[in-house]
Amino acid sequence: MIQSLTTRIILSGLLAAVFLAAGCAAADETGVVSGTVRDAEGKPLAGANLTLTGDRPASIRMSTTSGTEGSYRFTGLTPGSYHLAAQMTGFASTEPEVIDISAASVSVAVDFKLMPESLLPQSAAGESSANIAPEPRTPPKFAAAGVRGLIDPGGYSAAANAAATSGLIEGIAGIKRAGNGIGALTAASWPCGVEAQLETAVRANPNQAEANRRLGEFYIAHGQPNQAIPFLQKAREIDPADDLAARDLGVAWIESGQFDSARQWLTGLAERLPTPEIHRLLARALEGARMFPQAAEQYHLAADDEPSEENFFGMGYELILAGLPAEAANAFRLGLKQHRQSIQLLIGAGTAEFLQGHSSEGLVSFLQASDLNPSDPRPYSFLSSASGISEAEGDRVRQALKRFLDLAPGNAEASYFYAVSLAKSPDAQEAAVAASVEAGLKRALALNPALAKAHMQLGVFYGERGDHKDAAIEYEAAVRLAPGLKEAHYRLAGAYRRTGRPELAAREMQLFLQARASESAGAGDSDIGIEQFLSVIEPPGSPKDGAGKCPVGAR
Repeated sequence: MIQSLTTRIILSGLLAAVFLAAGCAAADETGVVSGTVRDAEGKPLAGANLTLTGDRPASIRMSTTSGTEGSYRFTGLTPGSYHLAAQMTGFASTEPEVIDISAASVSVAVDFKLMPESLLPQSAAGESSANIAPEPRTPPKFAAAGVRGLIDPGGYSAAANAAATSGLIEGIAGIKRAGNGIGALTAASWPCGVEAQLETAVRANPNQAEANRRLGEFYIAHGQPNQAIPFLQKAREIDPADDLAARDLGVAWIESGQFDSARQWLTGLAERLPTPEIHRLLARALEGARMFPQAAEQYHLAADDEPSEENFFGMGYELILAGLPAEAANAFRLGLKQHRQSIQLLIGAGTAEFLQGHSSEGLVSFLQASDLNPSDPRPYSFLSSASGISEAEGDRVRQALKRFLDLAPGNAEASYFYAVSLAKSPDAQEAAVAASVEAGLKRALALNPALAKAHMQLGVFYGERGDHKDAAIEYEAAVRLAPGLKEAHYRLAGAYRRTGRPELAAREMQLFLQARASESAGAGDSDIGIEQFLSVIEPPGSPKDGAGKCPVGAR
């Protein structure tokens, strides 16, 4: 099982080649800035005016107009700093984007979302919210900035807008978390009744490695890694050759969030015991320490000995977190050569394509995933999150979502996904289609009244037809269920204003502005709340350390 130094060097070189492949292919191209202009609902805006002016070199000034799909493109750009602005009659102005092109081969994608002036809420004094300072926008950052280069909390620096991009990455983070089990270290394998026996064994034989290790494993299985660590450390002190205790100690440090300790420990263990399992554990520790390219390398080493879906998916996922979607796509495609029927690898590949702005290629992967097993719910949230697709592609998405609804009529999200897809269709204003949208959203809420996003969309539906009283009711439900849903506060302020409740409108606008300010303040150069994407950190609402502790009566 021990790899030679030569083999390790070759594998590292192969991974480096994956990292560099996309960059080398474009070495001779000039700089390009492109993207899409959309309205508040995410629909493409044709005819928007885009102006690109040079800061360095200052002599450059270029203009263009967005096409029928809202797309635009500037080419032939030399390295330097630029300002890009989008304007359109009837829409509020935005702050210019600052773009830095560091080499002639750089291709930067910047999307704009323009808010119609008619939808801007007013303050309690009756002044238009157009007087409110525009939402801060952060310069696009790429590659070295990691996932921050894919999600710009103040604007739209990636090929898809920030919300859609965040949704896609959160989706594959969920898939990645599902593969983070620890094998035999589960509560089912370690019933609560054995805890007293294990504790008695340690007291009777305090210098026995196995007794200490088994009690440590029990605590890991029951979500108490901090209690496990001293027993596993003692087992290793007693028997340095106990590889199970060595592995379990790494697991305990990861599960307790002590990623640097886990990384240092598992790095040494991987040199002595370079098995796929140890490489995967080290990858998890590296991810927690935010060393994403190094984590991808460990998954690559694991895949060399064990070419499983988990290892290829892990490699691609870490490259996405590193802000390298092109390299991630290569990793997912490499896995698909060996696992052609892998839904999770197709989802990963599709996500990586979308993050590059390749919406058509990404959509093909998501649709392939849904066709492999139409009853599998995983691909449909990705299809629903997809942005920047054409009308013809949108029809294909609606067909897939309708099929899922037919197969799972009792699934609330199936009803929600299909209703939202109808609301985005070219025929959305027709009476029959509008009725189907309303019925679908109501059906989703009947199946799951706590589905905040369905309340939000039903509020949008009512607002668009001028029923602001009912819209306010749905927005109220949305903010009650999801207080952090910033857009719901914004829209609720508008609904209150239109129904003659200026004080309530002012309150909701204040909540919106506070949420926006908090989001901007938390988006420093080094972090944008990346914890939500780390598969080694449980999302909010998950069991915390000690939640699985056995009750006293179970001993």
